[in-house]
Amino acid sequence: MASSTSSSSSSQEDSLIQCFKYSRRATLRSVVGRPDGGLGLAGESAVVGGWVRSSAVVKARHAGPAASPSRSPEVETTGLTCTEVLMTRVPLIRRIARLMANGISVAASGHYARPAAGTAVVRINDGSCGADLQITVDSSLCPLEQVTASGACVLVEGEIEELKNTAPQYVVQMRVEKILHIGPVDSDMYPLSNVHPSTELVRGYPHLAARTAAVASTARIRSELIHAAHAFFQINGFFHVNTPIITTIPIITTTIAGNRRKMFSVTRLFSKSDDSRITPEGVRSAIKEKMKQVEALKRSESNKEALEAAEQDLQKANDHKA
Repeated sequence: MASSTSSSSSSQEDSLIQCFKYSRRATLRSVVGRPDGGLGLAGESAVVGGWVRSSAVVKARHAGPAASPSRSPEVETTGLTCTEVLMTRVPLIRRIARLMANGISVAASGHYARPAAGTAVVRINDGSCGADLQITVDSSLCPLEQVTASGACVLVEGEIEELKNTAPQYVVQMRVEKILHIGPVDSDMYPLSNVHPSTELVRGYPHLAARTAAVASTARIRSELIHAAHAFFQINGFFHVNTPIITTIPIITTTIAGNRRKMFSVTRLFSKSDDSRITPEGVRSAIKEKMKQVEALKRSESNKEALEAAEQDLQKANDHKA
């Protein structure tokens, strides 16, 4: 009896979608990253989000005989002027009007321009796992060009349903019922429109590198390793402490003579007691000694870093003299 109760409770937990603690959104890892690929969640509703990896538009099939391809589609012309009727009937006049309006179509007013009906099949990813989630968006919810652009971000709510007679990597899909947010993107300007961009291209856009499969997989592995290491040390009574690392950093400055390297170093603050022990005679002797050292290093030209350090010491001595 106890075993049957535990098995039923575990099956109920497997059928539930795990959401964020402070949000209704669920990660794709909790949907398509399951061992069954999400089949146990069929019929469940969820809120998911991510960026568009790939997409395709399936046009709606209209009942009745197919229209002739040479004939223009019938549009509503009630309440239109003679010029507008000509624009709807004659494609040449419509193109001329579009050019005269700086590329803005006259049909954009909504009187006789109707969006094409259909369904968009979009595959999104949020970086939590390598698998994508396939979602279907009807044209009645939003303009399909907004959700089919590669790189666009979407936040949708819908029902998960099983896919049959499809590729083995896609066993479920989400039928979108509500679109909560769309982050549009210009497809012509988006650099990672290709599904498999080259490494050289990704280096030029580090803020988008996490959207590639290689960088995302590396980031997930690194996250798990860091979490496991910290958990191990915390369990065994260790504390994590960030110790400060003070070192010298080379800085390249451009001068008239060319590029010169200077060493940036972190020092302690000077107190008044340190200044009281500095005498004018000591400063003058230090300046003379440093000038001789700088001249010797300039003649030898053997060690540029030593010359730069000597010049810095000479500058400090001159500052104390002033």
